[in-house]
Amino acid sequence: MLLILAILAGLGVTSVLYLTQQQAIHRDTRRVRSALVQARSLARTTRRCVKVTLGAHRLELTPYETCSPKPVDPDETTTWELVPTVSLSAFDNGESVLVFNEQGGLDLDGPVELPVTTTRGNLAYRIYPAIGAVRMVER
Repeated sequence: MLLILAILAGLGVTSVLYLTQQQAIHRDTRRVRSALVQARSLARTTRRCVKVTLGAHRLELTPYETCSPKPVDPDETTTWELVPTVSLSAFDNGESVLVFNEQGGLDLDGPVELPVTTTRGNLAYRIYPAIGAVRMVER
């Protein structure tokens, strides 16, 4: 009887740890989208460009006072840290930096995707250039 209880307790602890990790992954994949939407919204509301810089497990948002021809006079950077099980690579255009213009859009010819790798699988966020809309796409 004690052996059965010990086995069940072990399985319960393992299940709780697994669920906790999966919740953290889900939360952080949503944080990636939230960071991108915040960058777009900040650009639109303040009429300033916002640079999004990718790290392996973080995003940095930096608003700039002057946008053209290149962003200058940076303001305070906001950093979004992610759990180690959520990894970001470069945008699909090969860049690790994306700049939202003063209208909240991108100065690109077409949409750009940010691949996100997790232990649950791969997904991507597609950012459309006209107004900077962010949508999740399965990979």
